[in-house]
Amino acid sequence: MRAIERVLAAAGEPVRQTGQGKYLVRCPAHDDNRPSLAVDDAGDRVVMICRSRGCANEDIVRKWGLTMKDLFDDDIRQARPATRATASEPKIHATIEDACAAAAAMKRCQPTATYEYWTPEGTLFGVSMRFPDAERGKTFSVVTRRGSGWANKGPQKPELWPLYGVRDIGNVRMPGHHNMILVVEGEGKVDAAKRLGLTAVSHQGGANAASGCDWSPIASLPVAILPDNDEPGRKHAANVVAILRQHNSQASVRVVDLPGLEEGGDLADLVRDAGDDEDKLRELRQLVVDLVNRTPPLEAAAPVAAAPVASGDVCRAGDLPRYGDAMETMLARRLAGHV
Repeated sequence: MRAIERVLAAAGEPVRQTGQGKYLVRCPAHDDNRPSLAVDDAGDRVVMICRSRGCANEDIVRKWGLTMKDLFDDDIRQARPATRATASEPKIHATIEDACAAAAAMKRCQPTATYEYWTPEGTLFGVSMRFPDAERGKTFSVVTRRGSGWANKGPQKPELWPLYGVRDIGNVRMPGHHNMILVVEGEGKVDAAKRLGLTAVSHQGGANAASGCDWSPIASLPVAILPDNDEPGRKHAANVVAILRQHNSQASVRVVDLPGLEEGGDLADLVRDAGDDEDKLRELRQLVVDLVNRTPPLEAAAPVAAAPVASGDVCRAGDLPRYGDAMETMLARRLAGHV
């Protein structure tokens, strides 16, 4: 079965064709009264972009009862993975746009997200592009500077990636802690924090790639880590604490568990639930600020607790200060499994 047929059947009516192989349907990941989900037939796969809220493809397909693999034609899903070629010197492109276009050509589709990595001094270091993948659901391609050009490869050792968002650390806005930096896992969560008017950073790569970035710019600043609500998230938090203490043995670090998260949930889920409701976003910001301010920093030699936080026990009445009705309703719905 072709992926475009499977997706349009799952989306249901209305389906509006906007061009050859291009459609608009309702996004199931938010209350989409006016169809805003662009669905493009990219040959052997489907590329989707929510133009209204930027909803994640994983959330969209889950609402349809599909998986990320369903975005690919059956013959692609069932094909054996190709053997990787032996690593060689990468081609050097004249511009970063040319390198990004080359990455899209290799993937045979457009990226669903592109994240720019800048140095603290304001120099563009590289980009990380997210693509749909038939086997893993998602995959990433990177572009970094090589001399006067750009290559479809990570930095040459011993060069390290800058932290995503590090360019903004001079504009920290955290009531109670004027220079507090949030650390999250993934670029999308940095952007989610920015929607709340908060400054956050993340490293490039997955949960186990923290050591591949330069953490020195924030090692002397107070840091609050907001881990994903799962075991990998807690291990990631412990790893970041260890890295920061390698730079500064007296680093001020706190680990803050967010309320109302499902297993594997994170800050971006709460921001996504708030949507464009300014009251919800303002209350969510206040919730994060209050939790950070009330959480004491870890002692210099203290390990990070790895005990899981049960989502059903996080946000009972009286556990947290009272927030507005919009925020409390949103958290209650999430805990009850309705979001």
